[in-house]
Amino acid sequence: MNFYELITKRQSGRQYDTRLVEPEKIRQCIEAARLAPSACNAQPWKFIVVDEPELKNPLASAGKEYTLMDIGIAATHFSLQATDLGLGTCIIGWLDEKKVQKLLQIPNKKRIPLLLTVGYSTNEIRKKQRKELNIIYGANKY
Repeated sequence: MNFYELITKRQSGRQYDTRLVEPEKIRQCIEAARLAPSACNAQPWKFIVVDEPELKNPLASAGKEYTLMDIGIAATHFSLQATDLGLGTCIIGWLDEKKVQKLLQIPNKKRIPLLLTVGYSTNEIRKKQRKELNIIYGANKY
C-alpha cells in the first residue's frame, strides 16, 4: 500500500470487536511514534497501554475534543506525504504569532498554532537519536 492509500484508509475507530491486540503490534506502533520528530529532540511523550477492562471504560468516557491535536495530525499527514514525494518539511510551533498575523493579514481572533515549511531539503538523512522504548512505555500505569 502506498502512503496516499494508507491515509485514505486511516480513520478514527470507536467500535472494536473483543479480540485483544497482539503486544508486538502495539510495540510496533509505539516504535513508529518513538521515531517522530520533536522540538529540540525533547521527546516529551510517555505511552501508557491500557488493556485492563476496569480502566478502559472509565478512560473512554474521559475523552475530550482537541482542535490543536487535529491541527497537529493534519500537519503530520502533510509532512509524511511530502516525505513520500521527496520533499522536506519542518513543523514550527515556536513563533511570533502577532507578527505572523500581521504578515498574512490574519484576524486577531484567529490562533496560529504552527507554521509548516516545505521544500527540497539539502539536509542529509541522519540517524535518529531516541529514548529507549522502556523509558517511554508503561503498562496500565505511568
